[in-house]
Amino acid sequence: MSEINQDLLTIGQLQQLTGTHIKSLRYYEKVGVLIPAYIDPDSRYRYYSLSQVHLVFVIQAAIELDIPLKTLNKFLSPEHRSLNLNDFLDYGRQMAEEKIKLIESQFALIDDLRANLSLSKQLEQGDFMITEKPRMYYVTPFDGELNQQAAYSTLGELAKNIMEAKGHYGLEVGMVYIKSATCLSSYLFFDCLDSKPISHLPHLIIQEQAYTITQGNLTNDEIKSFIHQTNAQLTFKVEQIDEQLDLTNLTYHLKYTEEEADFQLVF
Repeated sequence: MSEINQDLLTIGQLQQLTGTHIKSLRYYEKVGVLIPAYIDPDSRYRYYSLSQVHLVFVIQAAIELDIPLKTLNKFLSPEHRSLNLNDFLDYGRQMAEEKIKLIESQFALIDDLRANLSLSKQLEQGDFMITEKPRMYYVTPFDGELNQQAAYSTLGELAKNIMEAKGHYGLEVGMVYIKSATCLSSYLFFDCLDSKPISHLPHLIIQEQAYTITQGNLTNDEIKSFIHQTNAQLTFKVEQIDEQLDLTNLTYHLKYTEEEADFQLVF
């Protein structure tokens, strides 16, 4: 075995070259993605080829990209003598792009939460007006109270549909009332964090719009009465988020239009 050993690496040497703990290297063998080039039948020592250093780096890249290690077997030959590196790199890039999209959506969630905190601070001084850039929302029809089980179940189904369609939604959640010349309809919503809404999901697209913000701890019927009095075309009832988040008592604010709104409701 001494002659073979000169061409192979011990597990300790592989650890030094890759910076990977021996326990991790043994785990990679256990899941079938790092098979030793040779196992001494007497000592059971593991030996590895120099090219397997590159394989360990590929394994580490897979871990960083949250690729299940067993998935690597798709890119390894049956005898683990070769790795289709080109196909793996294509797959890795795809996974990296998806991870970037997820991180971007998490940043959007943080920005959304800070925007809600800003609204809550301003409301402490009384009603005020804001102008929002174009916004998008995923919606589903609903007529009832926002803080009841029926609403929670409907929102849960909406969230499930968005996630199954690979869409992303933010922290703004509530009800939107849309008043036309002939009727008043209401919908539960999540704000849409996608660059454009998933086309087959019901959604609301609103162009740049001015709103008045006011306290909104009103019942469904009280909001409808408020809308008929103000003739607001769009009215949102949104959970209010304060710096000291009250986990036991929900409060809401209303966001409503006083002028004609430019929007599109898509079903």
